[in-house]
Amino acid sequence: MKLLVIFSLFFLPVISNAENVYQDVVLGEIQKTLINDYGTSDEFWTGGTNAQVKKPVKIIKPKKVVSKKKPVQVEKKEPIAKRKVSKPLIDDDVIDEEGDGYAKYKKREKRGLIDDGEYVPYVDPNKTRKRNKYVKKTIAKKTKAKVSKNDWMSKKMNQQSIWDNSKKADLNKWDKAKKDMLNRWQVDRKKYFKRLPTYKRNLVSTDVFSSSGNFEANNEKLKTKFKGSGVVIIPNAFDLKIKDQGKRPTCSAFASTRALEISLAQGGTKKRLSDQFIYYASKPYCQKSPCSKRGSWALTAFKRSQNSSFPDIPSEKLCPYSKSPKSGNETQIPLTRGCFKGEHQLKKFNQVKSLTQIIRALDKGQPVVSGFKLSPNFYRNKGVILHKDAAKSGSMNSHSAGHAILLVGYMKIPPSLNEGKVCFITANSWGEGWGKGGHACISEKWVKNYRFNISFLAVEKVI
Repeated sequence: MKLLVIFSLFFLPVISNAENVYQDVVLGEIQKTLINDYGTSDEFWTGGTNAQVKKPVKIIKPKKVVSKKKPVQVEKKEPIAKRKVSKPLIDDDVIDEEGDGYAKYKKREKRGLIDDGEYVPYVDPNKTRKRNKYVKKTIAKKTKAKVSKNDWMSKKMNQQSIWDNSKKADLNKWDKAKKDMLNRWQVDRKKYFKRLPTYKRNLVSTDVFSSSGNFEANNEKLKTKFKGSGVVIIPNAFDLKIKDQGKRPTCSAFASTRALEISLAQGGTKKRLSDQFIYYASKPYCQKSPCSKRGSWALTAFKRSQNSSFPDIPSEKLCPYSKSPKSGNETQIPLTRGCFKGEHQLKKFNQVKSLTQIIRALDKGQPVVSGFKLSPNFYRNKGVILHKDAAKSGSMNSHSAGHAILLVGYMKIPPSLNEGKVCFITANSWGEGWGKGGHACISEKWVKNYRFNISFLAVEKVI
C-alpha cells in the first residue's frame, strides 16, 4: 500500500462511516492528553515540528508633515440659481374623465416613462374589455419578469440552504457518534480495571518470544520525514473494533490476527478471522496432544500460512474463540471442523529489526506485530505511554513477563518531552477500556527500553 492516511485532528470532521469516527476520536483523545497533561501546544501538529512563536513586527507609522505654507485663499463663488423643474407629465392626483387615470398612464407608457415598480391604476371591472386586457397584460409581464429575475438566485439559495442543512446534520451525526463512543469507553474502562489482575496473570514468559534476530542498538537515530499534521495511520487500521482476549495468554494471536484482518481489508475484504486458529497454529507442539505451556509467538503460524499451498486461515465464524481457559489444554484441542476450513492465506510478511525498519513498514501501510515487557504505566494510561512515567503507577513487575501488541501508525511528539521524535500508535487486545478505545501512543524511548530482543513481524499481503 503506497498511499497513506495522514491526519490533522484540529479540523471539522468529514463525515463518512463509523471507522472514520473511531479513528478521529482515538487520535483526537491522544492529542488531547498530550495537550492537557504534557503542555503540548494545540498548534504543534499543524505548525511544523519546530514551531516557534515569532515576535510581532513593529509597524512604524509615518509622521504627519505639517506644511508651514499659508493656505491659499479660494474666492467664494455665488451660488448658482436653482433651475426650475418642470412639472411631471402626470400628477397622481389628477384624474381623467373616466376617473381612473388610465389615459395619462397610457401617455407615460407610450413615451417610455413607466417605472417597473410603478403602481398600476385600478381598473373598474365594469369598464371596457380592451382596457381590462391591457392592465392584465401589463401585470402579467411584470410578474413574469420578476420570476425570471429571481429564478437563478432562488435556485442558488435553495442549494446553499440544502448544503448547510446537510452539513449541520452530518456534524450533529458525527458529534452524537463521538459522544456515544466516549460513553461506551467510559463504561468499559470500569470493567477493564476489574479484569486487570487477570490480564497481568496472563502475561507471557520471555522464553516464549523465541529470538529470531536482534534489534539494532538503542542509540539508533530515528529518521522520519513528516508530512502535513505529523500523524501517520496505516489504511483500514480502525475498520474493526478492538477485541478482548479474556482469561487466556493469547495476546500474540490477537495482535497477529488483527494485523491479518487489516491487511485483508486493504485488499477490499472486511472480515473477522480466527484468533483461536492462529494461537493453535503458533504452537505446533500442542496440536496433537494437550499441553500446559502458556503463550505463543506468531512467527510459526505466519511461516505455516505463507508456505501453505492452499488457504489455511478460517474466519472467526467458522472457528470461534473461547475466552475461558481449559486446564492443561492451552490450544483447546480437538478444534472443531470449521477451524480447518481455510478461507484466507498470508502471502507475504517481513521481519523488521530496527525502529527505522518499523517506520518504513508503517509508511508502506503494513501493521507490525511487536512484543514488550510492560511497565506499570502501561496498565493505567490515558492514551499516552512515556518512559519517564514508567514507574508512576507502581514498581516494575518482579517477574519477567511480556505482552504482544500491534503497531498501526506513529505521531510526532515535542522534543521537550525528551522521549524521542515519535510515539507509536498501538492496538491492544484488552477491550476498549484500555487507553483510548483500546489504543494508545507509546513513545520512542519507551519502545527502545522495553522491547524484546526479537524481530517484529510486518504483514505485507493477505489474500
